[in-house]
Amino acid sequence: MSYLSADSGTITMIDPLTGEEGFSTTVPGATSLSHDGRYIFVRTTPTAPLKLIDTGVWTRAHGDHSHFYSSAAHTVETDSPCQRAPQ
Repeated sequence: MSYLSADSGTITMIDPLTGEEGFSTTVPGATSLSHDGRYIFVRTTPTAPLKLIDTGVWTRAHGDHSHFYSSAAHTVETDSPCQRAPQ
């Protein structure tokens, strides 16, 4: 779980088992977050590159069972522009 402080642009991850704050980073101008279960996508402006955070937690399904993985959370460097989808 993560949250964004709109005042400071600080993104903080929370351990769902303990409720304690964990990894935290500041993204100046951050306006919104979305995620895919592993990565947090941070938007700043409509044309700026997306900022990515790897939460360090993911699962791989293998038919009758799954493997769970974890590593340290960290920011991921990217230069992918954030563009609106065609309407």
